[in-house]
Amino acid sequence: MDTIAMDTVEANGTTIAFKRRGEGPPLILLHGAEADHSMFDAFGALLAPHFTVITYDQRDSGATRNPPQPYGLEELADDAAALIAVLGYRRAHVFGTSLGGVIAQVLAARHPAHINRLVLSSTFRPGASVMSINPEGFPAFLALRNRMPESVREFAEFFVPR
Repeated sequence: MDTIAMDTVEANGTTIAFKRRGEGPPLILLHGAEADHSMFDAFGALLAPHFTVITYDQRDSGATRNPPQPYGLEELADDAAALIAVLGYRRAHVFGTSLGGVIAQVLAARHPAHINRLVLSSTFRPGASVMSINPEGFPAFLALRNRMPESVREFAEFFVPR
């Protein structure tokens, strides 16, 4: 269990909850949809001897509180850029996975001066429909997702077949 306490900063009208640990160049980790900062607890601990690891809850995730108006990828990317700046960094390494990878791409396009290195994992290009990536498998994916938590084992096997 990760015992590092969450802290918060105000940026873009949003109260962003984050954790920072380690020493070295800043590395911000962007989680996927339906996740929060905790998906990186173990990974962040491994990276902390080499980097200042920053994990945070994106809008509508975990402890972050955002205004009630609609938002999109641009606002999520702007939040990441604001977090980098508010924490006192000029640039940071950025790692994004899944939706976090899409946000990372938008962040790099909108705020290139904030990016040192960009690493993407298990993601897709901004504007691409998840359904367009695998049109045959998408209905099965949705059916399993809509039956959570009962379908968690089947859902996992969707990504890692036996």
